[in-house]
Amino acid sequence: MNMKTILVLATSCIIALNSNAQGDKLNKTLPAVGAQAAKDTILERISYTMDGKVERYLSFTDSLDRAKLKNTGYRIQIYSNSGPAAKEAAVKQQSEFLKLHEKTPSYTKWSYPNWVVRVGDFRTKLEALEMHLAIRELYPASFIISDEIVVKY
Repeated sequence: MNMKTILVLATSCIIALNSNAQGDKLNKTLPAVGAQAAKDTILERISYTMDGKVERYLSFTDSLDRAKLKNTGYRIQIYSNSGPAAKEAAVKQQSEFLKLHEKTPSYTKWSYPNWVVRVGDFRTKLEALEMHLAIRELYPASFIISDEIVVKY
């Protein structure tokens, strides 16, 4: 969750809490020390009045954001074909690749109108290029493509 979203959430919570007239604790003005002090004061005020509910909410939304996180990177497409036997051929091509490169992840997916086999999860094009140079003789029609990759943290 970015800082802008947190500030909007914090501001809306303060407005809602002030409208409920929670007492003098909520009606204090923010000190004019600086932006960071104001943010800290807002977060302290919210956590004090909501008994940690906001922290739990923010933690939960951060975990959801991490789960949905999609990273764009590069893969090498080693196979693409269409037709009635294309899926079976793609799976066969993937298994042949995995026999030679066990530790490299590979993916068979439907990319209309073809079944494709893509390998690797490369963050940079240079990493993909190194792998592509290693497998180019076995897969002369292969090429590097931008794709969503799986990143392990």
